[in-house]
Amino acid sequence: MARGSDELTPVSAVGAQVLAAGLLGMGALFAAAPGLASRVFGLPAGREAWPYVRALAFRDLAVSTALLAASRGRAGPLRWLAASVALIPMADAAMVAAKRGRRGAPSVALHGVAGVALVALAASTFLKPRRR
Repeated sequence: MARGSDELTPVSAVGAQVLAAGLLGMGALFAAAPGLASRVFGLPAGREAWPYVRALAFRDLAVSTALLAASRGRAGPLRWLAASVALIPMADAAMVAAKRGRRGAPSVALHGVAGVALVALAASTFLKPRRR
């Protein structure tokens, strides 16, 4: 992409907004129902762990608002944000896999899909907008 052409394509903008909506939903679930959320995450935990689950909720809510903000700007910031944030679900997948092994496979897959989606979003920012 040329230096002066750092516009977002509709694919990148909509992709960021869809991912932000998903993270917003996950964040709301984690805040409202930490017991259910911990099972979805892949590491079932008792009430003593709920403050940590709620911390994950606010992490996801913060990332979703950052993605929404970046989806309205230039390609460069969204590229770096998506690439950096992709580390979160990848680390989550590694933690669940290490703790639960095969029993955690569905949750590992969920985290893996999120990580791949964020990497794909970062890659999509290299697409050039169509000129009319």
